[in-house]
Amino acid sequence: MLPGDNMLKEVFKGLDLQGLTPEKLYRLAHCRIMVLDVDDTLYPIDDQAFFLRPGIHDLIKQNIIRTFNEAPDQFKKAVERKIKKNSFTIDINNLSEKDLGIAFPFIVQVIHEMYPNNFIDLLNHMYGDFYDESITPDIVLTSAIEDALPQADIKTYLWTNGPSSEPDHPDMHVQKILRQLGFLDQTIEGIKPYTYDLIKSTQDGFGKPAEENWENMLRIITQQNEIDDYNQILVIDDSLKNLAYPNSLGNQTLWIQGSSKKPPSPEEINDAKGLGIERITDLGTTLNLLAEARQRLIEANFLSASKRNYDSLDFQAGP
Repeated sequence: MLPGDNMLKEVFKGLDLQGLTPEKLYRLAHCRIMVLDVDDTLYPIDDQAFFLRPGIHDLIKQNIIRTFNEAPDQFKKAVERKIKKNSFTIDINNLSEKDLGIAFPFIVQVIHEMYPNNFIDLLNHMYGDFYDESITPDIVLTSAIEDALPQADIKTYLWTNGPSSEPDHPDMHVQKILRQLGFLDQTIEGIKPYTYDLIKSTQDGFGKPAEENWENMLRIITQQNEIDDYNQILVIDDSLKNLAYPNSLGNQTLWIQGSSKKPPSPEEINDAKGLGIERITDLGTTLNLLAEARQRLIEANFLSASKRNYDSLDFQAGP
């Protein structure tokens, strides 16, 4: 039963609610699982200091296209066959950034099929090494994920279209991002089992925003945790398309405004309102707010503290 508005205001007294209503914060604070996108959610993909300079995403996309264009014809023809088999039409000899979103999963598949022993090295080569260009440490974000959320018994997962390495393997895109943001080594290594990434989704055959992709993510979460209700899972992403299906299943969702040079369009804002998805602008501050709100609700006996089934502080227990 939802407590009265005055009662919630008293519980949350002194907190900056970041534009959320007390009722919305109360509902969000019920989450036990936090699912975070990586690119343009954990960090801005554009160079915030120098908007005229390409951001990390632009640099990575340019490097992928350049590397692909230099690849052997045999490799490009194999990618083209997969693209045509899936009913897409792309000029493989003149790959554009616009078509990269369609082509890249097939590029990854072909790399894995043709060069399994060098798969990680080749994928890292495609992504390049631009991780010190525009990403700076984020103390508010790292403290939220490493300290505040675990203390509130909230477990963090990553859900991304970027590649992540397996435990005890060399860094890939996700690990390089986390390292630049200032996360501890034990967090970077420990969160790997709780990450659904480009490599896993490519193997499964579905990337974001496909419904099957989120169902695969959900399967991992429910296998590793006792989930009584989907509203115990909160998903935060910069893409409304990625949030639409989780939202329809009853998962809680928040839309973070990424670093795109263009503000959200009126259509996007209306779509978010229609879906009932709130928009936030500061991830680290919002995560700290949710953790504090959950702690206060537990202390006020509006929520029961869940029994920890993992070592949340250092992610060491594994799934």
